[in-house]
Amino acid sequence: MAISAIKHGPLTERKEFVSRRASLLRQEAERLVGRSNNFSLGRNHFTVYTAPQTDRKIVAEVISQLTIIFQDKFIGVWFERRPADRLGIVVKVSEVKARYLPDRFINSERDLRYLVFTLDFEIGNDHLLLNWIHSQTKRKGRGGLSLAMLHNLAQALNLKKIVFLVDTYNEDAKAFYLHMKFGLPLDKERTQWQVKL
Repeated sequence: MAISAIKHGPLTERKEFVSRRASLLRQEAERLVGRSNNFSLGRNHFTVYTAPQTDRKIVAEVISQLTIIFQDKFIGVWFERRPADRLGIVVKVSEVKARYLPDRFINSERDLRYLVFTLDFEIGNDHLLLNWIHSQTKRKGRGGLSLAMLHNLAQALNLKKIVFLVDTYNEDAKAFYLHMKFGLPLDKERTQWQVKL
């Protein structure tokens, strides 16, 4: 099956595609993580900042899966400790070389204009909390592949669920999650969502 067909298929096909391809890159990512916070993997250039005692396997898992989703991009990834002993992960993807700084900020307004994708999520004791996902360009398959990545990561960490909120008036997002079969709403307004693993 062609890559483009898999990118636009159901979530299960995307999960398998991302997982299969990422397993080939995981060892290389684990080798690169810790050597330097700037490196290339696949056709992407990464800047990675990790909090003390961040599990290298989690970092390698995230990096390897991002390598499948994006091509020829400059990707900044921050792993940070958050309240309630959660590991926060922020991803910013740019079309052009961006100078990502340790505090999650980009060096210039010019760099900010070229951001094409942002993702923020947290890993808790038994769940993954998706804080936000935003793609500047729609219908490229990045959102669906990112959901597949989150699902694969949650399963690899033996988490029980993925939880997230959707703004009351964001009908496009609600339709997207329903189309992808990425969880179900927990309330009548469809603002609280959950994916059981």
